[in-house]
Amino acid sequence: MKRRLLQSIDEITNEMLKGNNDASEAAAIPPDLENYVTELQLLYGVPLSYLVADEFLLPQESLRFFYIDNNWTQALADGALSIGRITAADGMHDQFRLASTLLNVRMMLHVPRHSRMHVNHKAKGLLSANDKETAGLITGFLLRSELVRMFKGLEIGASDGKKELDMLRLDTFGDEIALGLFDGEMQHLVIAEPKTGLTFGLAPGEHMLVPKDVSEENLGQPLRNLSIDIRAYKNAAGRLDAAGLAKELGQRLDTEIGAAKLAFELIAVANRAVFESSKD
Repeated sequence: MKRRLLQSIDEITNEMLKGNNDASEAAAIPPDLENYVTELQLLYGVPLSYLVADEFLLPQESLRFFYIDNNWTQALADGALSIGRITAADGMHDQFRLASTLLNVRMMLHVPRHSRMHVNHKAKGLLSANDKETAGLITGFLLRSELVRMFKGLEIGASDGKKELDMLRLDTFGDEIALGLFDGEMQHLVIAEPKTGLTFGLAPGEHMLVPKDVSEENLGQPLRNLSIDIRAYKNAAGRLDAAGLAKELGQRLDTEIGAAKLAFELIAVANRAVFESSKD
């Protein structure tokens, strides 16, 4: 029986390599089940305790990077598909079907995030759900921070040092843990506050205004050596002496500061953090 089953698998494999659609359809699993296996490869449905074995591995205000082990996710999918497996022949048949399914899944890893996108994002063509084969390597990060709770729209991007990487998943666990997965080897990660609107002023507890260069060559570059203590231009009621501050900025920047330039100087720029892998 085992020999006949092996012979049958070999025959189907050869037919698939020749492009025989009947053989491919014989190895295919239902679309819903294939989507389920795809989500397993991106750790959907996997409890956080399986990803972080101990809380001390991900303390408060920490960031951890990782690779996804394809052997681990393949074993995860194998276990999920093992329901109803009784005989050795069932197991061998499932092994072949799983190998065929995982080949298809590589072309579908963009689908789960695309399906969860707002319709406006889909219309912009940010992702093509079914026409990309992944790099074969998935890297990611786990962030535990107050930022996750404070900013629901954190802007996160990654690159391999040469090109931007496609994001495969970005989710949160609870109020303070974020998980991100990218298609390729992540060498460069940027986490920035959401640019949902312009605000003026300084962060709570800060008093030093860092002027920004207004020249065309270096527009917007911070000039930390020219910082101004904003408390010198506030009255007892907390109102800002805009004219006095504009005059001081003009002297330090050696230019006339009108209403537009003053507004530019007072814009609170969204903070961003950049993480790069070590070359060692």
